Amino acid sequence: MLITPRPGADRRNIREALTNAHTAAGNLQGTGPETAFSRLMCYLNWGTQTAGTLRPQISDADVDHLVLTRRYQSLLGSCGSLAGSYQERLVNGLVNLEMAERIQAFEEALEPSTRR
Repeated sequence: MLITPRPGADRRNIREALTNAHTAAGNLQGTGPETAFSRLMCYLNWGTQTAGTLRPQISDADVDHLVLTRRYQSLLGSCGSLAGSYQERLVNGLVNLEMAERIQAFEEALEPSTRR
């Protein structure tokens, strides 16, 4: 995936921000036995912080593709109703899927810059 830098953005800073986001996503994916709702809140917090870090450096479309996905928006919009024990399996599955896909997206975003 080619990343579109914002005018004046430093490519080294972009790479560092992408690497940090990738590492944080991997750490979040491997977190221990928390409740599904707690994991959901951690994921949403990661997404919000990561988008805030990347937004000044790369295009809005890239931030949306890497972080603020449709699933992120859906989970954010329904987080108030996903706190019950009946939803544990569903929420864990959605967060696990989203984290795996975000990690893959960041790997793809970082790949072209390693060839330069």
